[in-house]
Amino acid sequence: MGAGAYLGGHLSYARGVGVDQTIYDAGSDDWQPAISAAQLADGVPERVIVDETPVLVVRRGEEIFAVHDRCSHRGCSLSVGKLEGDEIECACHGSRFSLRDGALRRGPATAPQPAFEARVRGETVELRRLNPVPASA
Repeated sequence: MGAGAYLGGHLSYARGVGVDQTIYDAGSDDWQPAISAAQLADGVPERVIVDETPVLVVRRGEEIFAVHDRCSHRGCSLSVGKLEGDEIECACHGSRFSLRDGALRRGPATAPQPAFEARVRGETVELRRLNPVPASA
């Protein structure tokens, strides 16, 4: 058991394996400017930095979705992933997340993505963090 405890501790604390990559950077609770609405082409994920947080923003018709751009599994950028309907698939390991609320749809990730509410004010898309999604969702 000692060897297993040592290995588990080493993988978790020294290598960051299994650690939610977004836990300490969930994004702002206040509305923050993100991107010009004119820059969002339908169905094309864009990576923006909002108040020091990387965020994937995508327009699907009249709706704008936004989730943390760093995959909770291993930290890969979701903006280079595969967009399917209202889900994004991480290009690194295949985890899938809902663009609507960040809910985990398929692993290997075990934590949801922080998600953002979007609004357009003037010509600017503004974002603020949604309430966290429970890990059991």
